[in-house]
Amino acid sequence: MSRKIPVSATEKAVNHYIRAQMGLRNETASSLCKQLDRSYPYVRDRVQGRLPWAISDIEALSLLWGIPVIDFFSTTVRLNG
Repeated sequence: MSRKIPVSATEKAVNHYIRAQMGLRNETASSLCKQLDRSYPYVRDRVQGRLPWAISDIEALSLLWGIPVIDFFSTTVRLNG
């Protein structure tokens, strides 16, 4: 039987950062799924924090929004203490 690994504190902080950026850019889960070429359920589960974002998704968001990849993580370090 496989066990579901919970979303870590760092993954939650990255998700919080992504959601904040979505708000600043008036992005929705629907618009992101089209831009990332992902299904709506895939994006929705990540936006809602049920599952962590893949590094490849973070790289795609970095290019899409013009934000260095490191910013997705450096901000989380400040948020986590």
